[in-house]
Parts: sequence; structure tokens; C-alpha cells
Amino acid sequence: MIELNLKIQNPEDLQILLPLLNRLGVSWTRVSEEPKEVDRLKELIARGGDTSYVGDPATWQREVREDRPLPYPDAE
Repeated sequence: MIELNLKIQNPEDLQILLPLLNRLGVSWTRVSEEPKEVDRLKELIARGGDTSYVGDPATWQREVREDRPLPYPDAE
């Protein structure tokens, strides 16, 4: 397997390339390198991540970590 990383400046060139890749059966993944997006992600990492979807962390942990059988019930 060969993996290539392409940087395309012109969006019109991308519109030409993608159908060709699909026709050839080449799998591809788009990676955004928009400066604003990269800056936003770096800021998010610097803050320690986005936990706004969690709400109250203690409540979230109690809901997600329900009681379940432990792998070694006799070990203490």
C-alpha cells in the first residue's frame, strides 16, 4: 500500500481529482487544514478538551458508569 498526502490550493483542481480517484477505486480521506479550524482545534487541546456536552461531570459519571459485574469479584 502506498499513502500520499496532497495539498491542493485550487478548489477547482480538487473537483477534477476526486472523480478520478473514485473511478480508479482509490480510497481517500479529506483532512481540513483551514487555518481557522486548526487554530480552533489547537485552542481546544490547550484548554484540555471540550466537555460542555457532559454538563455536571459527577452526574454524567454516575449515569455512564452504572453498576456492572467486576472481573474478579472475590479480590479485595
